[in-house]
Amino acid sequence: MASLAKKRRLTESSSPEEHAAAHLVLAKRGDVLLELSKDGAAAGTLLVSSIVLGLASPIFDAMFNGSFAEGQGLSAASPKKIALPDDDSTAMTLFCKIAHMQTTRLNNTLSFDTLADLAVVCDKYRCTESVRPWLQLWIHKRLANPGADKFEKLIFVAYVCDLPKEFEEVTLACLRSRTYIGEMCNITHGFDIVPLQIIDELRCKSEHAYTTLRNKLYGKDFEELLASRCSNASSALQSYLGFLSEHDVTLNNSLSLKQLSYIGRAMQDPELVGCSLKHDSCVVNKIGNMGLIACYALEEACKDLKGLCLDCFREKFLGYSSINCRLGHAASISPADSN
Repeated sequence: MASLAKKRRLTESSSPEEHAAAHLVLAKRGDVLLELSKDGAAAGTLLVSSIVLGLASPIFDAMFNGSFAEGQGLSAASPKKIALPDDDSTAMTLFCKIAHMQTTRLNNTLSFDTLADLAVVCDKYRCTESVRPWLQLWIHKRLANPGADKFEKLIFVAYVCDLPKEFEEVTLACLRSRTYIGEMCNITHGFDIVPLQIIDELRCKSEHAYTTLRNKLYGKDFEELLASRCSNASSALQSYLGFLSEHDVTLNNSLSLKQLSYIGRAMQDPELVGCSLKHDSCVVNKIGNMGLIACYALEEACKDLKGLCLDCFREKFLGYSSINCRLGHAASISPADSN
């Protein structure tokens, strides 16, 4: 995992104010001095306790309590210097602050890049449990703005850090509030950790939702109206299409499902005129019902939409056997089954 950080895209940097401080003392009697780097240059140091890091991470525990050179001769009088050239300095600082209970001045929100960098540190050092409550807090803070640039990086964070509830919430937010799922480089954060099937599943769910809505708006009655020989059919068709156009209803993915749902709620009962010729069983007489169906279909666009279940996804695509879904789904349920 140490070489993964080298694969990061240079454009994926965190904001300057989030960079690690030059020199931080997180443990007054610390016996390890972590030397941080950023883009190949020194980015400060962290005086930490090997015991604290060992409790927070089995990787650090093995490093400091095994036969590795880093664990030999540890002393608060002369802290052992350990360089971390491949780890993001901001993410490592965050992890160490949380592990050492130095959380008073932590920000309530983090950039998507920083959250993803922290997820990489959690994966590499297997320390997610130590920072889980903070990860959940930071993700929930960001859920309120799913249209933000790089929001889809939260998919990476929730997947890598094994957060099933947050994974479902983030993927649902992407499906409901975005007209596209997101850029692959953001969902993967430049690594090959996240299975690409996640992107495929989300795209399939999105296409299914739009197709279902499209079939309701332009379904059997609409097709019969197009084929009708009634002289009133043309005006009825124009009336129906005008009703949709008046409310800016387009299904070309320029509007999110959530936006379409808001439109449906704001629609007034349509006044669409039926057949004035009093033809028996004329499809034109269904025009009023078509308008009501359109209002209801738009309003309910997001009703049955569900995000991806992390455990069910792993069972279906990654071959995890006898997995117990932490969200309570039956073993037979898979992401594709819950559109």
